[in-house]
Amino acid sequence: MTRVNVSIRPFQNQDESAVVGVWHRSGKAAYAFLPLSQTLTLDHAGKIFQEVIRIQCNIWVGTLDDQVVAYLAMKGSYIDRMYVDPSEWRKGWGTRLIVFAKSLFPDGLELHTHQENHAARRFYEKHGFNAVKFGTSPPPESAPDVEYHWRPDNKALQTDRASQLSLRSSAAAERQAVLPAPPRMRSAAPEERADLLRGPAGRPWPPTRPRSRSAR
Repeated sequence: MTRVNVSIRPFQNQDESAVVGVWHRSGKAAYAFLPLSQTLTLDHAGKIFQEVIRIQCNIWVGTLDDQVVAYLAMKGSYIDRMYVDPSEWRKGWGTRLIVFAKSLFPDGLELHTHQENHAARRFYEKHGFNAVKFGTSPPPESAPDVEYHWRPDNKALQTDRASQLSLRSSAAAERQAVLPAPPRMRSAAPEERADLLRGPAGRPWPPTRPRSRSAR
């Protein structure tokens, strides 16, 4: 059955607490292998969101019946963060957000994820992302990571075209239900501030190459 009450729209000020909650719950559930994610408090997550993510990124939220259940934060074509509430994992939100990001940047996307995040890696590869570099995330996290790129000639393009057609059909159903159409992209993100939030030994926290979670 089509879920007609879903949308992706630009972040609004009143979304902040809901977005921070989605990020905090998803990180706890997805990153059992990361001690820093397990010890991150909701209050600290809120501070990071206010002082780092909102300033550096363009942000969109995924809503179900007007409730925020997912969010996407981007720096240009770089997917800085992508999180889905655990209650909505494996219900198509990762695909919706990736297809949306590709519609904004049809010439290509980039991101990092953890080498141990096998579900996310399978998801990205299914959607045509190629691993281009293996390394280690910045301190204090210092975990093995992998950089992925998507370019429009990658193998899974046909899969995403089919997803785009499905989303267009869903959008038509939404219009029939007199629901508003998804809004357009905002302008480019503001310049980064390097002195925002410091962790141990003066290192920025979270790392400047954060990880996205693409739960479906």
